[in-house]
Amino acid sequence: MPANRHRSLVTEMNSSLLGVTLKNRYNIIKLLGKGGQCHVYLAFDTDMQEEVVVKELIHKSKDQEILEQNVTLFKKEYELLHRMDHKGLPKGYDYFQEKDRHFLVVEYVPGENLKKILEKQETEFPEQQVIELAIQMADVLVYLSRMKPHQVLIRDIKPANIMLTPEGMINFIDFTIARESDPSKTGDTVRIGSIGYAPPEQYKGKSDIRSDIYALGATIYQLLTKHDPSITPFQFEPVRHLNPSISKNMERILQKALELDPSLRYQKPEDILNDLSSIRDGKDISFDYTTLVSTFNEEAEPVSPPPPSLLFNVISGKGLLSLLLILSVLTAIIVIIFRMK
Repeated sequence: MPANRHRSLVTEMNSSLLGVTLKNRYNIIKLLGKGGQCHVYLAFDTDMQEEVVVKELIHKSKDQEILEQNVTLFKKEYELLHRMDHKGLPKGYDYFQEKDRHFLVVEYVPGENLKKILEKQETEFPEQQVIELAIQMADVLVYLSRMKPHQVLIRDIKPANIMLTPEGMINFIDFTIARESDPSKTGDTVRIGSIGYAPPEQYKGKSDIRSDIYALGATIYQLLTKHDPSITPFQFEPVRHLNPSISKNMERILQKALELDPSLRYQKPEDILNDLSSIRDGKDISFDYTTLVSTFNEEAEPVSPPPPSLLFNVISGKGLLSLLLILSVLTAIIVIIFRMK
């Protein structure tokens, strides 16, 4: 990379790392984005002579236990990505620490995330395109479910964390809270997730591969409707109500993927992949509705409120209406009593 180009970019953007060379090989070019726990930079690796992504862990909490937990998750992200080898996943290249700052280096994936693309569009994605993208996503989940010694759970699937390359290929770009699903452990060590995309059991510390299938369903739903699931967590109106052009087959797939009860969802990524492939090929799919209870028609299963530092409380329209009704009745009773006096 020409030195003068590097200096000009440093001048253009204000960041403590811009223009800095880390580990005597990673020249920081520009800031790509800021997340809840990371700053993400584009850098040039002088050893490999290619552009890479450098992620810096940002400590926002002064709680030592939380700090140690975040460092553990950050290191785990590198270890997982370094082991993986799939076209839909970035390769983990390096992990290092300079003084008290922690850095992760991963493969640079050109393109734009699905959330930004959706926001720029006036309409939702066409169903056929979503089917092709969803097949790629499901194929990644199949790969992760077959990893040894334990399958890997992403636990944060959503449009903002999925890159679409200029060639039309998807790439999962955030493994910050990913973990291995170890049957010998009773549950998750950290109960976190993105509201609207993570299923109820994830906030109870009981995530498994079916939790990622739910998040995949929520992502597909948003691409087809432009509806943000975080507005009404755990509640999805039938997709054809929002977008009548969607096929009944796709509605059936979403109905099953978004079941609140994990036992009623697709049990394996291969199952949803097969159904997506079937409708791509013009085949019909069907389910046994005598045992299938729709999340579209059921109230959300009660769950403990997520930690306020991670999520926010949402009052549903129905709950707010009930509260107003009770207040109205109480007001009427008070007025009657006052008049009787």
